[in-house]
Amino acid sequence: MICNKTIIIMVRRQLKRNSHKSWFVLGLILGMTITFVRTYAYLRYTSGQVIQCMEPFVLLLNDYTYNQMVLLGYLLMITDSPFISGNSLFTIMRSNRREWFRAMLVYLLFLSFFYYGCILIETLVMSAPIGYRENEWSSSFQVLVLYQPEEAFSVWGILVENRNLVRFCTPYMVMIATYLLQALYAGILSIVSFVINLKGRWVLGNAATVIFHLINVLILKSFMSLWIGKYSMFARSMLVQYKINADGIPGLPITLGIYLGIIWGGYVIGRIFVMKTDFQIQKEGRG
Repeated sequence: MICNKTIIIMVRRQLKRNSHKSWFVLGLILGMTITFVRTYAYLRYTSGQVIQCMEPFVLLLNDYTYNQMVLLGYLLMITDSPFISGNSLFTIMRSNRREWFRAMLVYLLFLSFFYYGCILIETLVMSAPIGYRENEWSSSFQVLVLYQPEEAFSVWGILVENRNLVRFCTPYMVMIATYLLQALYAGILSIVSFVINLKGRWVLGNAATVIFHLINVLILKSFMSLWIGKYSMFARSMLVQYKINADGIPGLPITLGIYLGIIWGGYVIGRIFVMKTDFQIQKEGRG
């Protein structure tokens, strides 16, 4: 999966084509809107007190509900996967199927990192007037996490359930880990959709992606306190679900390895599927 010049060109062209599509724009608007609502609530909760600039991003994506709402925005952006069009057929004829497939996987991963990068930038812009860059949690955030004041949840709907997040981790450490986990999990969902859509109707891959995510949510909600809860890929995307201690986040490297392994598995299976795909049927929407 090495990105050569041809793959980079195909990724750039795909981004340019998709950025004008309604689902792409709608998904981005949804994600940015949810981010605005959540960040605004936290700024109102702090009543103008200074905060660490990474805190809104950390709060947003470590909240069970808002995390999924932001994720929905990304899934809308890749609704028309596997992006087959007349231009795609021309590109495939000029290169080859597997090179096109590699380019589309790179595109999906780039898009997930780009999307969550936009979410991060929005939180930074909104928190800039009262935010500072030092790698220490603000007093407001520490009180919120350590003491979980009733007003924070009842009035603003803000809750962080892992106190060790502020005891043993720094803001930049949590931000980087959160960004990587969210982007990779979203990338996994998009690759599942893409690979399945290569062999079936477009709606089949989208439905399979939703089912895959809902199963992971069900595992988290039903077995969170049991050993089976650790098998939820969705749970692994949120740091508040980790056992954090003085040594840091021991489970994080394992999760990153699992995520990368799933992505590699999707790549291997997709290489087989792409050689058997009738792209003309896919284009016409009959396969």
